[in-house]
Amino acid sequence: MPTITGNKIIFDERDWMAGFPIKKFGSGSFSYQSQKIGNYYEVGNKIDPWRVPGYLSPGFEASDVTDVGEIDNLLIQSVTTEDDTYAIENRSDSADSQVHNLNSTTGAVSTTAPYPHQISPGAGNTVTGQDMVLYKVGTTTYAFYSYKITSTTDGDIGRITFGSPDTLDDDFMSTVPANAALLDTNNDHPLIVGADDIMYIGDGNNVHAFDGQTGANGTLSKNALTIPTEYQITGFARIRPRTLVIFAHTAGQDSFHYARATAFFWDYLNNDFYDVVELNDNYVGSPFEHNGTIGCWTKGRRVLEGNIRKMQLWNGTRFKTVATVGTEIPTTGGILSLDNLLMFNSSGRVYYYGNVMDGYPIGLWTTMAGSGTSSGLLKQFTSSGTFASTGKTTSGGLQSIDENYAYGQLQTAYARPIFSKGQIGQVDRVKVIFAKSSSPGRNFDMKL
Repeated sequence: MPTITGNKIIFDERDWMAGFPIKKFGSGSFSYQSQKIGNYYEVGNKIDPWRVPGYLSPGFEASDVTDVGEIDNLLIQSVTTEDDTYAIENRSDSADSQVHNLNSTTGAVSTTAPYPHQISPGAGNTVTGQDMVLYKVGTTTYAFYSYKITSTTDGDIGRITFGSPDTLDDDFMSTVPANAALLDTNNDHPLIVGADDIMYIGDGNNVHAFDGQTGANGTLSKNALTIPTEYQITGFARIRPRTLVIFAHTAGQDSFHYARATAFFWDYLNNDFYDVVELNDNYVGSPFEHNGTIGCWTKGRRVLEGNIRKMQLWNGTRFKTVATVGTEIPTTGGILSLDNLLMFNSSGRVYYYGNVMDGYPIGLWTTMAGSGTSSGLLKQFTSSGTFASTGKTTSGGLQSIDENYAYGQLQTAYARPIFSKGQIGQVDRVKVIFAKSSSPGRNFDMKL
């Protein structure tokens, strides 16, 4: 709400620095309903209140990276080495997932063999890429990528050996290490390297362990931890002291039907988890680590009249909803922790949550948007730029999102002074205060 003083309506930094309502009620994608509580705006797209703190500035426009047409599906996760970045696709209806090699500075997509590499564990299989991690086997670092095979209802983990050229082994986990085996389900197969330097794999209601320091090619240990059979694991997060948190929801259900979303706390050592925390929602996904704590995204249960997506943070006792959006939840590879800020890609829009510096209000803003409308990859491969995947090929396959200024849009909350009975008012004049002059001029449209 703007400040109303006598016959003046003042929109200033208190309105746009507060961003969207952090707790949104009601459905809808990017529109936020009018409300009387707080200094929030209703609609904001490609605006930045932090470039010059207190002044409203345009956000950034997305621009395609070189050879973006090679990306057949939404990119959902990546890893970066000293030399290159490697990314994995999800799957559309028409194309199996690929693994890509990207230039870490420019995001350019490699077209030099063996890239792009289509994951092909066997003839006739339908493959959906899922996650990636860097992990050492012996003294050598490799990139591992997980995927599910819907045509045979199982999954596997491939491995990239870096070289000139790189070598990709799609069925590594089922053929190479000690106790090699396929994954048991075609559910999600999230990956994480734990505090004990073991790579953990989600597989239905089981957590498998791969130890890269045991055996010539590592050792796979199935069912290192088992959670109740009705659950399906969707992700992991690490937290002190020495705890792995496993996020899961009731298996066989979806966010529409009633289900249970739960976090299981495990110390890596015992055969059972030591704590269970309910998330009070139907579906949980995309866990993350941020500012000394952990969080996750949930959806399904209605809040008042709205079916919203909730970001929950762990406060040491429970997971508390700190922000909600009407767009889709991000992927694990679409969340960035940047000091006090959490940045995420939701339905093609790039949001910030938090505050830039201590003393400023905690808010929720969207400063950038890609060409697509899907929740995909969001990463800073190096300190030189930010990249997002919001679709496929030239419709958001991979874009740089912090190079060129955009045409931003802001719709503030509805405001009306109170006039004496029998009187009405009219706008006499409008005063706009700019931060500084600009030699090429500005395009500024205002509608009342």
